[in-house]
Amino acid sequence: MNRDIPGYYYDEEKRKYFKIEDRRTAPVNAPWAGNNVKRRQLEDAEAEARRQRLIIKARGVKRAPILADDTAGGFLRREHGEPFRDTPLACWLQGIRPKGSIKLWSSGLGDTMNPWMMYVDNQDTKTGLGVVYGINFTSPYRANLVSSYIPRNDNDEIDFGEAVVSHRHTDFMPRVEATGFYQPSSLKYHAPSHRFLLTSSEAALDVGLTCFSPTVSEQDDSRPAWLLGQGTFTEISTPSLHRNGWPASHSSSVWKSATTCAPAPASSRMTCVVGTNTGILRLIGDQLQWLTPPSDTVAPTQNNSRNDIMGRARARERGGGIGRGSSRSRGSSRSRGRDRVRGRGNNVRGNPLNDSSPDEPEPCPAKGYILSLDFLAQNPADVVLASSRPSFVSVVDTRAPVQEWTAFKHRSPVIHVRSVGAHGVLAAGIANAMALYDLRWIRSRPQHHDPQAGGKLSNMHSACPVLEFPDYRNAGDLGAGLDILAADGGGFGYGIVAAAQDDGSVALYSLSSGERLRCAAVDAIGKSAPAVPDPEPYGMGYVHGAGAASAAPVVIKALQFQTLPGDVHPSLFVGEGSAVKKYSFATGSGSASGADEWE
Repeated sequence: MNRDIPGYYYDEEKRKYFKIEDRRTAPVNAPWAGNNVKRRQLEDAEAEARRQRLIIKARGVKRAPILADDTAGGFLRREHGEPFRDTPLACWLQGIRPKGSIKLWSSGLGDTMNPWMMYVDNQDTKTGLGVVYGINFTSPYRANLVSSYIPRNDNDEIDFGEAVVSHRHTDFMPRVEATGFYQPSSLKYHAPSHRFLLTSSEAALDVGLTCFSPTVSEQDDSRPAWLLGQGTFTEISTPSLHRNGWPASHSSSVWKSATTCAPAPASSRMTCVVGTNTGILRLIGDQLQWLTPPSDTVAPTQNNSRNDIMGRARARERGGGIGRGSSRSRGSSRSRGRDRVRGRGNNVRGNPLNDSSPDEPEPCPAKGYILSLDFLAQNPADVVLASSRPSFVSVVDTRAPVQEWTAFKHRSPVIHVRSVGAHGVLAAGIANAMALYDLRWIRSRPQHHDPQAGGKLSNMHSACPVLEFPDYRNAGDLGAGLDILAADGGGFGYGIVAAAQDDGSVALYSLSSGERLRCAAVDAIGKSAPAVPDPEPYGMGYVHGAGAASAAPVVIKALQFQTLPGDVHPSLFVGEGSAVKKYSFATGSGSASGADEWE
């Protein structure tokens, strides 16, 4: 603001001071003439007084309280021409109530650790019972596969007392399907082949996949469709490294581990795709094949992730391999010095969120450490979405060569990638970064190496999201759960994202606006959960010993939307402590969970 100098006038257009002259000596209509200056001062004073009166008047206008209600206020705004936006979702979420829980295992260690993996099935239309499978960690690194039925009463609440009467020949005690799984990393179900797909993050020279098929009862049998505790297991491993064209010098030094898995749709000839720390595998029939040529640059001696740290510890216990005392890990001081100078030390190459080197050509992102996988809804039979370190999302077309795959960059490592609608891709990562992208707005051109580009591939670039979620909070937990309740119809439409927060709570977000949707029942998750010692590195959800210094909230790892047989509305299942809790729209009458409010 310019200073008022007595006897001078400041011209806003010319940005100069002019001496105020008498109107008799000043030019005609000169702005610095005395009478013109006085007239403008009076006009400015009247305009300021008018503005102050409008401000005071506006303070007396208050928003009607009814407009704050999601249901009534939303429809009133609609009558005045405003769009619905999230009003239908907000109205539906007002009726969500807790509907009971299923305790998958007894009290003990599981009470301080949330289930990391969970699957809820809804195919039993014969008896109407749901089925839940979960992973119970009996130790920080070993787990059991546990299953249980989900009985419900007329109010859609989990009720074992009524189920014992209506299903007399069914045992509703949780069943242990298998024991001793070492470092499980994912649990998925492939409906066309009726197989569960379990992967392990244990570092090994071969990557394996465990398939589990539950026993199915006859149609005229009064028992449930799935007979728990009677399944069969099959282990599938990758073929020999030498048959994949890997050099013998690298095959013995590169340890691999499965990080995630995604079941294929019924239209695909694949059963699933498996993400590893060196690329992507696909399962066709009973054979695992490399979808991406595996990278031979990830050595366990330079990997500081939790899996490889455990692998080195086990190798030292066995007295060989890649332990600190072995010749393979020692190397020469000169070579270690060169690695430090070139930026290839443990802190660069070893971090599972950073695998780039300034002096080496950057490989295809899908050949690196895979964090999440999903099939693209527009072409689910052949196109896979893969998120990899440090923060890339690759569009992998299995019909095209690797050079024609495209990738775009999110602003943080993507721990969950999901296909939304025909062209949408939801990327949720750490550093509070979750965004929705449209593949039609992302450039697509073949990869080629430009020597003047510093070794970078030409189609790796940042993409502009079409929607962001500013209220999403996950600073650095790689195991935080997420699931999508997709909407029917084309485009993105109305949909809900359930995402675990790093404070132990669960938040619901709209796929149409990116705003957080309030739901009293879901917002209360994690509020009363006790804090536990700090989890293991990279947020895997395990618990340290009693010597941990600080306490941290228990982050929810398992979230799933599912519509059980006979239900009209989908339910949200949350793995919390040793139980799987159900949240549904309140239906029926006489419900202890608050359904009587909707009579």
